[in-house]
Amino acid sequence: MPLYSIPIVHPRKKMGRNEKCWCGSGKKYKHCHLDKEAQKTINPYQFWNDSRKSFARQYCSHPEASPSTCDKIIKSHTISKSTCLKSISEKGHVYNFSGDFNTFEKNNGITAPKKIGLNNASTFTGFCGHHDNKIFRIVDTNEISASDDFIFFLSYRVVCFELFQKESELNFNELCKNLDSGKSLTEQVDIQTMIKERIRYNR
Repeated sequence: MPLYSIPIVHPRKKMGRNEKCWCGSGKKYKHCHLDKEAQKTINPYQFWNDSRKSFARQYCSHPEASPSTCDKIIKSHTISKSTCLKSISEKGHVYNFSGDFNTFEKNNGITAPKKIGLNNASTFTGFCGHHDNKIFRIVDTNEISASDDFIFFLSYRVVCFELFQKESELNFNELCKNLDSGKSLTEQVDIQTMIKERIRYNR
């Protein structure tokens, strides 16, 4: 069995309206890719704004999170600001790669590192302030150590971040499924193949 293979879709120009669509969505052809070429193309700026919302969700990952126990959702650091980020910072900033649409367009498709403030570096909105302080106090207020507790809570924060990212990616993939509106069949196949690859990668 090969370690890596490209997902395959089987495009068909002529299909019955009630057949399962060639893209593998599970929907009937009439509710999916029928007349896709004639549909309005997606506005790239609107798509980017919608995609940003997929990664801007706010919730608390604590098992006992509830309106009565949680306060304001904060930007939780995946890397401790006090013990790690500050050690590699310069005048309160660290370098970060930005992959947003405006940056790509401005730099002709090339991304480059730029400085970002420590408060915004390596963060995700997956915890409220109360639970973030309660759970991760040991990694945010102590020197780096190899103690079981330090390693556990450092790893736990990474797991929460990965879950946050995976769920965001799934929402983003749903948005991508309409990127082939107004495209030729060949372009539709390319886009649907890309989406399948992203979904498999994010499992």
